[in-house]
Amino acid sequence: MAAPSLLTTVLLSVTMGFRSVMAVGRPVPPHIAEAALTTTKPVSEAKLNEMKQDFVDVDFNDDAVMDAQEIRAHFQRTISNLNFYQFFLDCDTDNSGSVSLQEYANYASMIDNS
Repeated sequence: MAAPSLLTTVLLSVTMGFRSVMAVGRPVPPHIAEAALTTTKPVSEAKLNEMKQDFVDVDFNDDAVMDAQEIRAHFQRTISNLNFYQFFLDCDTDNSGSVSLQEYANYASMIDNS
């Protein structure tokens, strides 16, 4: 079994007893692969690439944001409503109702323990 993606770890790390969710592994488009990200906490290039892959795996409609429907569909209701809402409160810093790659990278870098 493949290791869970960083996004899976991020969302499920605050919960217990949920099954692992495998990453989809969609190809990373050039505009995402080449995106220059700054993170709140320094992370390796490999970790940034993992964050980009996680983002693409959730952004099903390729609109460059993760919205609530995409996150719910990706996790197939394996996270509680409370944790789902908390993720948006913590991640969606501009209160747009969706999570950009930069917002996700900032959030993921702060909770990444590697």
